[in-house]
Amino acid sequence: MKKNYLLPILIMLTRLCFGQNVSIGDILCTDGSTVRPEQFASLGKTAEGVVFFVDSDSQQGWAVSLECQAVNTHWVTQTHYEEWYDIPMLENFEYSREAIYDLDGYNNTDIIRSTHGADWYPAAWCVDFDHGWYLPAAGQLRWLIAYINEINASLAAVNGEMFVYDHPRWYWSSTERTGAHAVVISQTGSVGNYPKWNYIGEYEIGVRAVKTFTIQDTSYHIGDVVTTPNGQRGVVFYTSPEDGSYWLVALNDLPRTYNWGPETDIARLNNYNAYDQFVTLHGVFCGYDATLYMKEAMGTSPQYASSNIDLNNSWHIPSAGQLSKLYAALPFIETILIRNGGSTLSDDYYWASTECSRENAWAINFGDNPYTEGILKDFTKTSSFPVRPVWSEPCCVVEAELYGEGCETYTYHDATYSESGDYEYLIENPMGCDTLLTIHVQLGDTVHVIQHKSDCKPYTWNGITYDESGVYQQTFSSAQGCDSIVTLYLNVGEQIMNSFAVSTCDSYTWNETTYTESGLYEQTFTSAQGCDSIVLLDLTIKNSTHISQIHGENLIYYQTSGEYAYSIDPVPGCFGYEWSIDGPWRIDTSPDSPECTVNINAPGTATLKVRIYTECGYIERSIYINHDARPDIVIYPNPTKGEFNIVLYGMQGEAVIVVYDYLGQFIDRFSVNTDLEGTTIPYSLAGKAAGVYMIKVINRFEKVTKKVIKETSSSYGIYNWEW
Repeated sequence: MKKNYLLPILIMLTRLCFGQNVSIGDILCTDGSTVRPEQFASLGKTAEGVVFFVDSDSQQGWAVSLECQAVNTHWVTQTHYEEWYDIPMLENFEYSREAIYDLDGYNNTDIIRSTHGADWYPAAWCVDFDHGWYLPAAGQLRWLIAYINEINASLAAVNGEMFVYDHPRWYWSSTERTGAHAVVISQTGSVGNYPKWNYIGEYEIGVRAVKTFTIQDTSYHIGDVVTTPNGQRGVVFYTSPEDGSYWLVALNDLPRTYNWGPETDIARLNNYNAYDQFVTLHGVFCGYDATLYMKEAMGTSPQYASSNIDLNNSWHIPSAGQLSKLYAALPFIETILIRNGGSTLSDDYYWASTECSRENAWAINFGDNPYTEGILKDFTKTSSFPVRPVWSEPCCVVEAELYGEGCETYTYHDATYSESGDYEYLIENPMGCDTLLTIHVQLGDTVHVIQHKSDCKPYTWNGITYDESGVYQQTFSSAQGCDSIVTLYLNVGEQIMNSFAVSTCDSYTWNETTYTESGLYEQTFTSAQGCDSIVLLDLTIKNSTHISQIHGENLIYYQTSGEYAYSIDPVPGCFGYEWSIDGPWRIDTSPDSPECTVNINAPGTATLKVRIYTECGYIERSIYINHDARPDIVIYPNPTKGEFNIVLYGMQGEAVIVVYDYLGQFIDRFSVNTDLEGTTIPYSLAGKAAGVYMIKVINRFEKVTKKVIKETSSSYGIYNWEW
């Protein structure tokens, strides 16, 4: 006879991982660290924001506050709105697409607050500017909306205030349009201008503060130019906060405009047809799979966009979520597209591969109307719009294994198997990754089950009493007519003895008891049957050690080269030091020395490693060294008694120099022309207190910051500040 029996499912997940230090969706803590949402609860830290941007150099990021600073407020008060006062130092942006290139909300907020107080500008004054929080610029706010799903998931993990449609629907930016209007962003993605005093009153307009913080390098950068395996180039406009994978946008549109398709419903595509699903639309990814389903349903009709896309090489029509992120990324990639022989995206709607209904599909406005730029909108599928291809790997398929046994047949969901063998079953997920199950089916007459039992008293099993230890079998018959033979391994006795050996470093914790010395240790347990179980631990403790991080410069600017010293603190009792470098430069080191010299004679990057051998194995440290040709400023003399020079390298065109003290308080601002390499600007801190000051140089494309130390005339000490 046969039996129907299902063993537990074993899920084996596979994913290609790329290491990243900081990702979108990470939690920014009050100590300046960032942690993954799933790790936050166990670390005992205090959250202050959620990361929503990592810059291309992986040195700075933006975080959004955990709650709204105001739900219904005004950019300017009613009294001063009637004056139509245009803040002189704020640039005006007439069109919405131009406004998303404004990315410096900190400087905007500083200018607004320096112009007048809270009785003029309540929106800019309701943020905690003294602790780094500011009113985001239009481009920052539109980028945030593109990542609203990732941000909401992390806000939920730290009990933050999530973005909910209509509460509020619109948010103020720090970007000014005219004396009477400022730029607002809606949760639908719309970028528009609005009276600074909300006399219309149709919507509540809120304030959500953001903050700039310092981070470390990540694996992939927005704006990188990448060549795909088939030799086509694209520009990175998104990197995954989970695994570091990335999306590319093609350098140019498809040759002409196309219809989305006929007015028929594609069964394998999910429909998003309600306007309360806008937040969901920003999170609809996997354009590759959607384009594949479009192509399968429509054939090769040349008037349809899916028929003209290079799907074989992973280029596809972007989904609504991918297209939203592409619009938000324009300020970071547009000049790169043009510089590499491509073109910017035209002032038109672009098709997404996301279906709305039988008749309609979704598109995003890239700039034909100042009130709807960036908005998601549905159109009839027979409308003709351009397509900008996007490259990504096909949506990840999570692989899993399932073991099923039975007699006659085995059924899993809607699939029934009548023969033993391995079968594949695809569970489709329209919002993300599909799951590919490998089902190992074993059909047979008899199912064998093994049980282990220990008891200190006679044991009764199905009416039969056993007084002695041994191996016993019983046969049962299921309702399906299958035999099930159960083998019982029985241990009957007053006391159970077990032992095990452990060799480890430093300490070992066993049942909440921590041991720091080698030896034999015993613990006694009591089973549910009242038997003693004595367990003997043979423990060997080896001493490990800890080493410091590598000391030395990790960022070396292009106009400097030569020998650079790197070292670690000496490690007592180590067996030796072994230095190595992964990069283009030569290293000099004495045998078994904690010090190393790197000869840097050309731009490039390298990873310097040192391995220290101990009786517990070896410990390794590494430092990433970057010597490149990016812009820089040099300040000398530094420290200074007051007078010093600022020398600019690698920055072209008009630039602005801004001076702050170490608390971030504004000191001075002036413009310079940097067309000549090595432009030198003298400056004086005469009359300012001794301490650390920040010199920030900004032009249209670059931003570089250096510190200068002003000493008192009688000071001989050395400042040691942590930045």
